[in-house]
Amino acid sequence: KDDYDHATLLGGLNFDDVLQMELKPWPCVRPGQCAIQALAELIQEHQIDPGAIQGVRLTVPRVATIPHQNESSPTTFWKAVYSLQWAATMIIRQVPPGPQWFTAHQIDHAGNQALAAKIELVEDPDSTQAYAAQRRHEIIGTAEVRTASATVSRKCSLGDTTGGPDALMSAELVEAKFLEATRLNLPRDKAGRLLDMLRHVEEFGDVNQLF
Repeated sequence: KDDYDHATLLGGLNFDDVLQMELKPWPCVRPGQCAIQALAELIQEHQIDPGAIQGVRLTVPRVATIPHQNESSPTTFWKAVYSLQWAATMIIRQVPPGPQWFTAHQIDHAGNQALAAKIELVEDPDSTQAYAAQRRHEIIGTAEVRTASATVSRKCSLGDTTGGPDALMSAELVEAKFLEATRLNLPRDKAGRLLDMLRHVEEFGDVNQLF
């Protein structure tokens, strides 16, 4: 980074924009994933029974609260794939992230729909301002889970959310994501060969090898 002027890189691309390039561990809007990670950690730590949940509150920057991210009862693939409430529902159900989040079976499941309806998205104005200024570690997502016996909460900044430049996904997580994302389109052996080729793409003498 010190070798380049911040104003221009690769024909005018701002280096700060480069630093916004991230992988997403979960298939949902990236600015909301700080709250999703906080929720995932809560569910894992407290082993919360989905049936015991009375309500869930997620605070996120405004960009993650506007339609179509804010969809409490998605009934189609395209509504579910953008809905932050749906992502939270799958996290609570501990369904591994991937295409299986958006099958007709999951979307039509009455229990999933009832759980999604209990999830509230709330804007955090400070995080909205931090998002506009690209101050990643000041963009805070909060997850609060309420049951009859307790209320637990956790916070996570976008800068600390897995997949960003300060919290890189491990090679194992990247491989698992790639193989899961290609599972419906490529046999496992072909997907594995493709992944290996992509890991060495800078060595190609001819890009046609990849295609």
